[in-house]
Amino acid sequence: MKHLLLKILVLIFSASIFSCMKKSIEFTNILIISIDSLHPDALSGENSPNISGIMKKGNFTLKGKSIDPPKTLYNHTAMFIGKHPREIGKDDNEWKEGEPRVGVPTIFRSAKENGYKTAYFYSKSKLGYLATPDIETVRFAGLESPEEALSFYQNQNNRSFVFLHVSGLEFTGIEKGWMSPDYLQTLYIIDARIKPVIDMIDKRGKFIIIITSDHAGHGLLHGTDHPDDFKLPFIFYSDVMKMTEIQDAVYTTNMLKRIVEKILMHKF
Repeated sequence: MKHLLLKILVLIFSASIFSCMKKSIEFTNILIISIDSLHPDALSGENSPNISGIMKKGNFTLKGKSIDPPKTLYNHTAMFIGKHPREIGKDDNEWKEGEPRVGVPTIFRSAKENGYKTAYFYSKSKLGYLATPDIETVRFAGLESPEEALSFYQNQNNRSFVFLHVSGLEFTGIEKGWMSPDYLQTLYIIDARIKPVIDMIDKRGKFIIIITSDHAGHGLLHGTDHPDDFKLPFIFYSDVMKMTEIQDAVYTTNMLKRIVEKILMHKF
């Protein structure tokens, strides 16, 4: 009888600890930043001091890879739905307002079901394909998407799940070349523009920040079968957890949804 009572007490105590652990990792803000066309070799203390600082404090891999083809809408769709777009009948890199949007649940469905306010800020109109009813705040912001995201955070204090798409590097890559001085300068500017958003979340605490990309490029080209076109980083930073599994690991864009859902379900 004493042994049975002891087992019951241990179970109750263990359940209490587990409950406290779960409560301790109720994230206030989850922010995913996709910097369009970011070549991982461009990241450095000189070119991207803010992102590089995050890399030192968190976990990251520079071995990320696009799905094929390495293009914007293909890979953002893969991030959102966790599979190749061809599996849901989407086999092109284009979308226009008025056309059907993605018809399957995305990472925003998971976030909303877990009690987060959802927001999506994007820089290319074709990414409107991913703006589903599960997203409460949607802005096609062009090159001003970092500022739109900052304004969103300044005007709300709820638990939030935000996907921020930042453009600019692709245009510089096409005109001046990937890894050119102009490309690196554009990255420096983007790094500075996302800093206020990251700083605000950092101050609030209990956050997760993921910084990644959809593809890179080479010379003046992208979207080809050249190995550099597929390269991208995956960076994870949080004040309440680590993701050692991702450190220097191979990552592909269709893995993002699974990673986010594991975070939401406290399975890391």
